[in-house]
Amino acid sequence: MTLADERFDVGVGDTIAILPQTPHAIANTGTAPLKILCCCAPAYQHADTELVPA
Repeated sequence: MTLADERFDVGVGDTIAILPQTPHAIANTGTAPLKILCCCAPAYQHADTELVPA
């Protein structure tokens, strides 16, 4: 998981809070499919998404 300039591993059962305006990304570093549950409050709006080069 990358949050701003910080990188760390996440695993089964982990919860990550991402503050507004925080650049973030997640990558699957394992061999099994990555499954995540994303909950957004307030509700996600695609117009809020800004893609940045990796």
